[in-house]
Amino acid sequence: MISISINHESCTKCSMCVEVCPAKVFRQESRDEFPDMVFPKSCIVCGHCVAICPHDAVIHAGFPAEKITSANHELLPSEEQLFELIKSRRSIREFKDKPIEKEVIEKIIDAARFAPNAYNSQSTHYLVVQDKEILDGIKKLSYEYLSKIVNMLHNPIQRTILKITFGRQIETAIKKMDEFRRFLNALEKGDDLIFRDAPCAIFFHADAGVAMSDINANLALQNATLILEAMKLGGFYTGYVVAMGDKNKRLLEYLKIPKGHKIYGGLAIGYPKYKYNKRVERNPAKITWV
Repeated sequence: MISISINHESCTKCSMCVEVCPAKVFRQESRDEFPDMVFPKSCIVCGHCVAICPHDAVIHAGFPAEKITSANHELLPSEEQLFELIKSRRSIREFKDKPIEKEVIEKIIDAARFAPNAYNSQSTHYLVVQDKEILDGIKKLSYEYLSKIVNMLHNPIQRTILKITFGRQIETAIKKMDEFRRFLNALEKGDDLIFRDAPCAIFFHADAGVAMSDINANLALQNATLILEAMKLGGFYTGYVVAMGDKNKRLLEYLKIPKGHKIYGGLAIGYPKYKYNKRVERNPAKITWV
């Protein structure tokens, strides 16, 4: 059980820690009393209580002084700036022949790890692949697995097995058979349609037994895509690798993904070869008001 206490000398009994705690660890019977810890075992170590207290009265063992930093609100982008970043961001698939520095990759992952995550489990792990031989190995295993799936789709019995394994996803695959064939033919000719010659790939994986670990991973990935844009980098979602990742056992073994983990997201990243100076409109949002 983690240690949490209230410094009565600095606490003003404002009750903000009580109100913001998602696990309802605190209780305050009246504004004349100090907050009291009633369910300390329920603490998910999210830091809300420490971050909200204006007088540093919450003493939390999970957040010693060196882990607490004052937020610089002056650095926050305006609504217009953030909208411009979101709307102008594009998936980049053409890269310069230039490696990405380790400290740059660490900054991308630093942004990713601050994404929201259920129960503050911080379940997402990051696998960074820069070695060209390993990237080539991933492409080879992805090609072999996709070839196997496409061949199975031509067999009625095996197609039924795939429907059981993949569910409704396989219906989309059946409709895209010609596209998959062209894709495989291009790979056979040496075209890198998996990573588009990106110098680096980051895979977001997690223990499948952790609640909402798939959602946590993709929230982290979204953070990464936004910081890529701000850092004048580019990337795209490695859909072919991710779509087959949890079924492609050879790939999981090749990448030494821990047992019980699944790859929930992937980004191929690099320095953009071209700069997009325009943004295009998306379809209107499908909204239902109730």
